[in-house]
Amino acid sequence: MANEVTFAQLHQKYCDLKDYSKKQGVSQQLKSYWDISLIRLNCDSIINDIETKMKTAESESDVWHRLLAMKGVILNFQVDFLLLFENFGLAMDILIENFKNIHPYSKSNYVSFVSLQTIHKIASICKMNDDLCSAQEILETAVDIYESSIDEGYCENEELFSPDETVWPRFNLACQFDNTYIFILEMLKIIHDSKKNYVGSVVLQHHILKIQLKRGDESLFIWLQNLLRLSNKLTHLQFYRCARHHLSVASYKLESLKKSFGGKQVENGKHVANLFDGLEANLALVWIKYALSMFVSSEKKYLEIYYIKKTQKSHSEGKDESQRTDMTLGKTDEKIEALKFQLDVSSIENLVTCEIIRTTNQAKDLFEFVIEWFNRAKEYYEFNEFPSEHISLMMDFSELHKSLAFFEPKSPERYILFQKRQSILNIIKNLSAQLDPIAFVDTNVEIMKELAQVHLDLLHSDLEMLKEIKTFAMDQLKNNPTKSQQLEKHIDSSIDLFENQLNVLETYDAESKPTFQF
Repeated sequence: MANEVTFAQLHQKYCDLKDYSKKQGVSQQLKSYWDISLIRLNCDSIINDIETKMKTAESESDVWHRLLAMKGVILNFQVDFLLLFENFGLAMDILIENFKNIHPYSKSNYVSFVSLQTIHKIASICKMNDDLCSAQEILETAVDIYESSIDEGYCENEELFSPDETVWPRFNLACQFDNTYIFILEMLKIIHDSKKNYVGSVVLQHHILKIQLKRGDESLFIWLQNLLRLSNKLTHLQFYRCARHHLSVASYKLESLKKSFGGKQVENGKHVANLFDGLEANLALVWIKYALSMFVSSEKKYLEIYYIKKTQKSHSEGKDESQRTDMTLGKTDEKIEALKFQLDVSSIENLVTCEIIRTTNQAKDLFEFVIEWFNRAKEYYEFNEFPSEHISLMMDFSELHKSLAFFEPKSPERYILFQKRQSILNIIKNLSAQLDPIAFVDTNVEIMKELAQVHLDLLHSDLEMLKEIKTFAMDQLKNNPTKSQQLEKHIDSSIDLFENQLNVLETYDAESKPTFQF
């Protein structure tokens, strides 16, 4: 058997092929220097040697699987150069034939990695041709391959072409295998986003982050930024329990990151303190959005309950409250609820609710929790450096007071909250007056609308308190006409302010700064 092909010979030919590609450089600018016929000749030579050796190997043995994978690697190598020369038709034909040959054995330790590579290349061409359905179909086959390989191990290209007669699958997490799978998930996520399948997109983004966290080779700064984007999306989609978990993980990892850096001053050319402050401010913004969304969803739920009780009272008699009304807040989905990191963040999760706000105390607890994050964000987003972010943050601060007032049953306390909100909006109005009115026209209109609303809220509170006084303390008003006159004058003043604010809103000129008369 003197002419038998050895793994050492295959290793040398593979190295020669790679050396040639490195010397030439793979790019569109240098493709005129390539000898495509020589590349195909070398690839065909290696494939012939592999097929010859496969004939002598026991069918479907480890050696046979290894050789099958090696053949797939060379075919994919050849495809890369066909794509460089824009020969997409031939490239796709080779990829499909390659996939058909290796897919039945794709869960083998030796075949799994090249199978993922082939899937990624096929999907890339499908996506380029706007064939998203075919791309999604082929990409989804990668999930089972990856999950089975986590426990069984896998071989990358360099290991397959080792000169050794025997190679063993490895379980090292930081490798090209995981990178290829992440590329597949990211492509699949883009397809789900294009089809507006946001639940599928969220699930994929979580799996990407989970793999990156487990590997530990991703920059935690970048990882945390991506986690915050996912948390924000979960909040927007109203998956509150899952959003709270992801935000809690972000809070936990940020504190851990601070401790791990200790006194280090610079990371990748940037001051660590600035990176931490920016991350903490972004985390604070997402926590604020979470709280606001929780408040608004709870308000809508109670208005829904009120409407049901008022319009369908006869149908609800004799039934338990839980039977009449669904008290679930936000959305539920088994796939979303299963998205968990293997970290114990219950101590943070217990600080903030993800359930419907039922009482004034629960509303105050959520308000107090998020005010701490508001102060952190405000400290970073100063008006002089971040004017638009600062004004947006202050508008959120105003909305938090509005939401808290919704859950405050006592008129005097609710009135104080409206006054506080009015004060905040006046601060925002004064700040916005310093900015370009054309660039911030939407902001200025929003401020005027909110000021009109808060004047209306104050007027309504005045009338409520007047009604209470007339009902329970009529004698006091009769004995104290001055107090009665003062209250009526205050109400008249509130009406005038509200009407003036509406006039300003109707006659607002975007090309000039708004004029307020208070």
